[in-house]
Amino acid sequence: MKIEFAKDLDKTLFLISASECEDNSIRFVVALGTHGEAQNGATLVFPDMNELYEIAFDNYILHQTRSESYASYDSCEIQKGSGLVVFEKSRLLDVLPVLTDCRKFEDGSFYPEKWTHYGLFCVNHVIDVISCVEPEIRKIVEEK
Repeated sequence: MKIEFAKDLDKTLFLISASECEDNSIRFVVALGTHGEAQNGATLVFPDMNELYEIAFDNYILHQTRSESYASYDSCEIQKGSGLVVFEKSRLLDVLPVLTDCRKFEDGSFYPEKWTHYGLFCVNHVIDVISCVEPEIRKIVEEK
């Protein structure tokens, strides 16, 4: 089964790890949230270590991780999804030509090629990745 941004894993996510394995390649491991017991009127959510997913970008233009406590959200941004999101419009996309040599031309073409802004909205972390390549997402299955 192919897992996709903005379609699947629309649950609470916990970032377990992030690593850069090769040049311009980054890998995230996330756990889905599971509900614990209600305490004082609130239901606690914990990472389910039996529901781990690897999200790998084999090539990226830019990535950043922000503390969820300090991340701002802009009403002009347009996104699809909730845990794994795809942005149609974002402030980060607006400043990409200032931060890099990437360009979108008046005829609609892109340099170096068309890119997409992906977001991972995790408990305590907001991760943005802009990439020309769609990430691979796979469920991590523990061998027994």
